[in-house]
Amino acid sequence: MFAKIKNFLSRANRFYLRHWLKVNATLFVVVVIAFLILIRVVPAIGNSRVSPATISPQLEGAYERISSRIEFPVLLPVEIPNVTDVDNGDYWVTPEIYDDQYFVHIERTADCNESAHCTTGSFGGELLANAESLEDLYGYIRDLASDRTDAEKWQEVSLANNITGTFIPWELTSRCADAKVFWEMPEYEARYYVSYPCGEIDDMIKFANSVIENQSSN
Repeated sequence: MFAKIKNFLSRANRFYLRHWLKVNATLFVVVVIAFLILIRVVPAIGNSRVSPATISPQLEGAYERISSRIEFPVLLPVEIPNVTDVDNGDYWVTPEIYDDQYFVHIERTADCNESAHCTTGSFGGELLANAESLEDLYGYIRDLASDRTDAEKWQEVSLANNITGTFIPWELTSRCADAKVFWEMPEYEARYYVSYPCGEIDDMIKFANSVIENQSSN
């Protein structure tokens, strides 16, 4: 009799143990999935609350298209060197949008279509996780600009909000290529940039600051 009871209890224990393991394994999977969703969604929710404080009429359409597809904050400039302060501030833009990055090409004419003769700079952003290093992208320019004045060399620059950026000088090809300033915003998990043909360092810093300072938390 005791042997039968022992066998019965043993089988019952094994059954409940298997059931317990199955339930807890399922619960563990659910918790892991929920955690992964949470760490993906929460930054997006927080970032979506950041938007440009000022959106110029020329940039409204581009901003709507980009922000509908990009999960990190889309930042816009208020001032563009030698563009917003001349020709009554008339300019056109062509946005270029991917899953983890966006570019906005600034153009002098409505039918430019990114042609080199009428494109006058750009700005944009990309997720840090997928961004190539600046050294890999533009390291060769450091050597090309080694014999220039200090203000025309690759260097770190101080930007608004205590942000440190990187100034990358222009290179002379068949035309004067764009100078650039890049900076990272870890709170958005993103890197941003501005560019302008033959841009001087002071103008590029002003351009970058125009983007950095043009933010509003909703």
